[in-house]
Amino acid sequence: RLPPRLEGRWVSTGCEVRPGPEFLTRSYLFYSNRLFKAYQFYYWDPSCRDPSYSLVIKGKLRLRQASWITRGATEADYHLHKVGIVFHSQKAMREVAAWINQTSGEGCSGFLPPGR
Repeated sequence: RLPPRLEGRWVSTGCEVRPGPEFLTRSYLFYSNRLFKAYQFYYWDPSCRDPSYSLVIKGKLRLRQASWITRGATEADYHLHKVGIVFHSQKAMREVAAWINQTSGEGCSGFLPPGR
């Protein structure tokens, strides 16, 4: 079976809540050549009104087989070409830098400088 055509824009319909907790909205743009651009907007609050930081992600998508977990879905691999972070406050920059430096292991320890 051929993988589905994935092209166009997808925007989340509301504030998503993830474990952590994390609160975010998303906007993805998929191109016919399998490249994509994603924007993920993170917030301090469950109403997604107080912005914390945003991710800008560019990459390429490789569709795989049909998902055995979600009916009608297709598994995919994402190859990231570029990831950028936009901080909306000094507090967000300090917290994200501390989180990355703490959880990234030996390879990235100190990768992000402490907030100024």
